Amino acid sequence: MTTALRHSVLSAFVLCFALFSNAQNALNFDGTDDYVQTSYPGVSGTANRTFEAWVYVQNSASSNMCILDYGLNAVGSRNTFSVGPGDKLVYISGGTNANISSPNGTFPIAQWNHVAFVLENGVGYLYVNGTQVGTGSLTTVNTPTGQANMTIGERVMGGSIPFSGIIDEVRIWNYARTASEIMGSMNAEFCQIPVGLEVYYKANSGVASGSNAGVTTLVDDASGSFDGTLTNFALSGSTSNWVLGSGISSGNTTVSFQESACNQYVAPSGAVFDTTGIYTDIIPNAAGCDSVMTIDVDITEVNVDVTENGDQTLTANQGGAFYQWLSCTQGFAPVSGATSQTFVPTQIGQYAVEITYNGCVDTSNCYNITSIGLTEFGQELLEVFPNPAVGRLHLQATQNGRVSIFDATGKLVYKSLDRGLTHEIDLEDWAPGNYVLRFKTASGVHTRSVQVR
Repeated sequence: MTTALRHSVLSAFVLCFALFSNAQNALNFDGTDDYVQTSYPGVSGTANRTFEAWVYVQNSASSNMCILDYGLNAVGSRNTFSVGPGDKLVYISGGTNANISSPNGTFPIAQWNHVAFVLENGVGYLYVNGTQVGTGSLTTVNTPTGQANMTIGERVMGGSIPFSGIIDEVRIWNYARTASEIMGSMNAEFCQIPVGLEVYYKANSGVASGSNAGVTTLVDDASGSFDGTLTNFALSGSTSNWVLGSGISSGNTTVSFQESACNQYVAPSGAVFDTTGIYTDIIPNAAGCDSVMTIDVDITEVNVDVTENGDQTLTANQGGAFYQWLSCTQGFAPVSGATSQTFVPTQIGQYAVEITYNGCVDTSNCYNITSIGLTEFGQELLEVFPNPAVGRLHLQATQNGRVSIFDATGKLVYKSLDRGLTHEIDLEDWAPGNYVLRFKTASGVHTRSVQVR
């Protein structure tokens, strides 16, 4: 029969911070000829802009190493964002009032660093790990349109300053971000793309340091319109390949809650749990930011098995519950008054029991009753007197047996504690009516109708 499930959320809390994960990837550039060519034209003219990335450089640079660039190799026309010699951060556009750098020693070596460049109203700002490390006039910057699209790991034509190290989480914004904005979002991936983020490269493709032949696309996770193509990468091993990334937060949404269910619980992803326990359920997101749920599931199992007693009576195996016997042949209509664990039918037919246990409701299969089980046994086995009875009922048996008596609704109203030959039953509190006496001996189960007045 169909199980009726109940779901009650007992408590829930949403953790808005994300899961830390080493599964975030990045790109390792060999410092010789690796680069990524994107189709992104960049922010043009004198418009405000922000560049961000996570980078790792193992050794001090002997010359500039380009993180990203776009534009034209002419005065004020390119956007070469680099790590420079002396462990510093550099932005070069070419010409007077077109270049700025941070002091030597402001870019730590042999660790992951978040770097950012901001152009705001002709003034440039450089940031390392959320802290401003350089500023200067950039009034000459005026990036022309229709020139070289953005490359990652190499400058535009006119020179070569390949990057040696790892680049992750490249973001280009069409406005000047504040220091607090940079600091506030640099340690986590975005799942929902913020306004103003024009291109976003999480670099989470491939298997870290694995065999990645054919994995040559750097996906634009913002609009999806400006993917990049990996050029000259070996795509195998720990260099010139997809590798482990910066380890920033994945951006996954995590939720923990409790659920109570009957017989089984269907999780939001469609996974089915049929035993009590703590489970993790994940709903993947196309943007790579999954919903991760920790669910404390409490399952109430309802036993809907029924024992056919051999005397045309039925007993539900589930104890400590509420029972309602049903007539399957009458559209599962409730049998009036049949609310005991054991059911003594008064008519031939098919019967089932609806069981309510710990807030759960379930229904058994249907069972055939082919006779009403009132075949009289002879005086030689059990003498029942008086019948009809008033006040007391006396039983005298020729075999040891246990006596059970049911009222007309199937409710058990009497059960002997011993298996003796003589039984005397006080009827003072019994309602007048017809009852069914069941006498169980070693030779079988026998029934007789008894009337109480």
